[in-house]
Amino acid sequence: MNLGCLKPALALLALAASTGVFAQKTSLTVYTALETDQLKAYEAGFAKVNPDIEIENQPQDVARGVDAQLDRAIQEVMKLHETNPPIVPKFGPVRNRTRDVYLEKEIAGAKSSEGSDGTRAAKSPRK
Repeated sequence: MNLGCLKPALALLALAASTGVFAQKTSLTVYTALETDQLKAYEAGFAKVNPDIEIENQPQDVARGVDAQLDRAIQEVMKLHETNPPIVPKFGPVRNRTRDVYLEKEIAGAKSSEGSDGTRAAKSPRK
């Protein structure tokens, strides 16, 4: 099988895919009861909160392993992280769960179940 004639076509397809020829903007149609002049205020507010940032990955950068879109996305996330830091939960002190504490509780429990004459109270059998 001779693939010589397919190599240029495959190279052209790979080049077109890497340069973003196939990447197209999409549009979203929203049906609402608001008037057009009212929608402009919402659109401006949305654009301010969610900016439309267009970054193209250059083929030579991709070949070197550089992803400009990912780098810019990380920058945006770090900005959001600075303006809205995560909430850190506040925990109380850590309980002592060592064997010594466990044995102390067992001994204290055994002493509390002893009678006034020093004998142990009979345990009820488990069923």
